[in-house]
Amino acid sequence: MKCKTIPERKPFAAMRYNQRVITVNLVRGLATIASVKGRIKATFPISEYHRQYLSWKVTTSTLSYDRRKKVFYLHISMEHPDVEPVQEVKVLGIDRGIVNVFDICAMLNTDLRLGVPGTDEI
Repeated sequence: MKCKTIPERKPFAAMRYNQRVITVNLVRGLATIASVKGRIKATFPISEYHRQYLSWKVTTSTLSYDRRKKVFYLHISMEHPDVEPVQEVKVLGIDRGIVNVFDICAMLNTDLRLGVPGTDEI
């Protein structure tokens, strides 16, 4: 199957960086980002609430640009070094956004019999 059009990157789409491309110092509120014209230094404020996470390790970050506000946003993903493992996990379900579950189940399992009028009953 061939694509009719080739996907194109939006000019102001978010960029995901790893630790080699961006260095984030949360204590100072300083980020240095590698670019084609050298490293760019950017400062950012840290609220009192977020200061409790200063000891966490920065894993990845995403830089995005809001064209309407003409502002860059730096989203930082972090991990805690001493996370306690969860002993028991209870999963209620996952919302997959499926509108008609019966049609999906019938497509996946042709022998499915739910006792719905118009289908074969067990």
